[in-house]
Amino acid sequence: MLNTKGMFAELNIVGNRSVHGYVTSIMNDFFVFYSPMFRTLYVSMRHLKILIPYDPETTPYAMEQEKFPINPTPASLARTFDQQLKKFEGSKAI
Repeated sequence: MLNTKGMFAELNIVGNRSVHGYVTSIMNDFFVFYSPMFRTLYVSMRHLKILIPYDPETTPYAMEQEKFPINPTPASLARTFDQQLKKFEGSKAI
């Protein structure tokens, strides 16, 4: 998991649907994944099925690295997934 931080990767958490993006932070039992389509995703390690890092020289959709920067989450992160969810109580989440 630590080796994929900052690398373009494919994430699979539900069925055969994949999300492409970057691991931006790794906490005790969850990680933060930034996707250009879905923005910031908080993923519990329990729900992770597959995480496939691409070659370090690969960028999404053959774009230049400057046109596809990694956008870290602006929110402060809790150490555990349950604590992170409590921070978002009263907010809309999908």
